[in-house]
Amino acid sequence: MYEFLEVNRSKFWPQLKRAIILFLVLWSILFLYLYTKGEIIDWNILFLMYLGVLIPLTVLATFFGAMQDWFEFNKCKKILAEEAFNQLKYNGFKYSYTNTTSSWITSMPTLIGNIDGYPLRVEVERGVLRILADVNKDQLEKRHMAKLKEIFGKINVSYDSFGVALIYRKLRRKDLLYSSIDKDIKQLVNFFKTEKIDSWDIGSLD
Repeated sequence: MYEFLEVNRSKFWPQLKRAIILFLVLWSILFLYLYTKGEIIDWNILFLMYLGVLIPLTVLATFFGAMQDWFEFNKCKKILAEEAFNQLKYNGFKYSYTNTTSSWITSMPTLIGNIDGYPLRVEVERGVLRILADVNKDQLEKRHMAKLKEIFGKINVSYDSFGVALIYRKLRRKDLLYSSIDKDIKQLVNFFKTEKIDSWDIGSLD
């Protein structure tokens, strides 16, 4: 819990403010709708409901959202600590966090590295680990993805916002050895080199 709070404590207030604004807008739309339908609205009651319902509701929603993020944070840490992936630290990968410059998006644990000039990130989302390679997507063609799916398996590779992702679901991670991960990474980087697909250093995790 301490690590989660240390990394994300500055984001709770912005998250709460966004939640309050969202609920306020939705609440106002509801009452405006009732007003246009000719419903009688007691504005004193409306104000008390804002104070007595809207604000506590948004605080609770933010709290439960933070708890859900905490569980996800711990799940990420646990998966990244699996022996096969933890050994990436001995290959130049460093432990870091996502979304460090965002004022409201929750930061999660990640590993970042660079292999032969290609930036790589190891991230976990909903229990699925992905090794993300940041490359120039303008140079990626359908034939490239078809070849990658042939090499790694159809469900084990996909497009990502900044390039290509190798996917490791729970079943695939079972009894997985570091040597297999190292082989996958080297194959992926060598493929980019052979196909003359340039790396793209996005400069941050955000």
